[in-house]
Amino acid sequence: MVGVASFALKAIGGWTPEKNSFFIYISIDVPLGGTPFLFVTGLAGGFGINRRLILPSIDQAGVYPLLPGQAPAEQATPAATITALIDTLKDRIPAAVGEYWVAAGIRFTSFEMIESLVVVSVEFGVDVQVGVVGVVTMTFPTGAGDEAIAHVEIDLVASFTPSTGLLAVDGRLSPQSFLLGGFVKLTGGFAFRAWFSGQYHGDFLVSLGGYHPSFVKPDNYPAVPRLGLAFALGPLKVTGESYFALTPHAFMAGLRLAATFEAGPIKVWFDAGVDFLFEWAPFHYEADAYVDIGCSIDLGLFTLTLHIGANLQIWGPAFGGTALIDLAIISFSIPFGALKALPPPIGWDTLAAKFLPADAPEQNAPAAQTSRSAQLAAAPQAEANGADGADGSNGSATPTATTTNVVKADVPTGKLKTDATDGDGHLLDWIIDPDHFRIVTTSVIPANRAEWATGLDANKPVLASLPNDLTAY
Repeated sequence: MVGVASFALKAIGGWTPEKNSFFIYISIDVPLGGTPFLFVTGLAGGFGINRRLILPSIDQAGVYPLLPGQAPAEQATPAATITALIDTLKDRIPAAVGEYWVAAGIRFTSFEMIESLVVVSVEFGVDVQVGVVGVVTMTFPTGAGDEAIAHVEIDLVASFTPSTGLLAVDGRLSPQSFLLGGFVKLTGGFAFRAWFSGQYHGDFLVSLGGYHPSFVKPDNYPAVPRLGLAFALGPLKVTGESYFALTPHAFMAGLRLAATFEAGPIKVWFDAGVDFLFEWAPFHYEADAYVDIGCSIDLGLFTLTLHIGANLQIWGPAFGGTALIDLAIISFSIPFGALKALPPPIGWDTLAAKFLPADAPEQNAPAAQTSRSAQLAAAPQAEANGADGADGSNGSATPTATTTNVVKADVPTGKLKTDATDGDGHLLDWIIDPDHFRIVTTSVIPANRAEWATGLDANKPVLASLPNDLTAY
């Protein structure tokens, strides 16, 4: 650590001889100037060899040691400083053979009201990960401290990992955020996810404040705290929450407001909220709105309570709902429209058309012949259409030659011949070496089991004819 006038430099380094592992990171605090929008007050940067760089969780972003100016504080003695550094960095920058990273950070202000700390890192070697960690603080007016009209501090962690295809962004309002000189406390977070490959390819999420109470969060979606505000004025306490989320198959939003007033034995409350959930394929919607107003008086021997409330639920299609009226001494419901029921399944045709890749025309296939696998693949659809098929035919018409993109199989090792025919004139997919072969299957929908069958029963797809003439259809 070096400090001269307004210039300060901190360097953190480590070396593990047995793994040839080394890293160094330097943070410089010095006003470098710039425009009012981007006035640079500090820089940071470093690299690691045979070292990993573990990005923080959103809860730890504000104390990330690689942010400019956020290096671990100097302790009373050099030995204590070294001990504190090791405890801080051993899980953040661990030694790992074959891993490397570089990072660069900047600290700047915008119009003297917004202060930002941002560090960008790239880890490579065994895997690649691009990360961004930042803290943005806004205070209005500048220098007002606890008397400021608004102080908002947002922690941000973003990463992209090509091997998993995941782009992740998380944000969180820190507990120091407030409005009106601390009178109103602000909480909550947001998240963005997009999967470009891998197990969840095509999935995405945008959420501010979490999800609908009835929404079952998939395991790959993060937990997101509600956007909230809270304030207290003497005996009056008010809290509010809201959320919004969008996924590939649902949209949801909601709002809640609660207020209580307590003065001695008297308590008065007001609670209201609304939730919306829209889902498609199959299309379904539901909404729930409620309000509850009441008061109570503690008379010593007993408490006298009076309240009224109402709850309205609607759903569809078909449109229907129910209204519940609660008058403390009596409650009743008023149903209207259609009864609540699960939406009907979308069916195979809609599923295939909207969510599965279309089949492609088979290349160089004779128009009058279709491979055995194509005939067997068409059998379930013909069966679903009934004995005579959907068009009234007897189901014996030759299907168009196509290559399915839903479930595929190939023989990367041991394929001897393609486009051969069997004794009945059926076009075969492959003739393979019975002693050395490998069959690989891929599926865009979950496959729970595989069957190894023999024979030419059209109702049981054939994988092999044993023992010597091993032919896969």
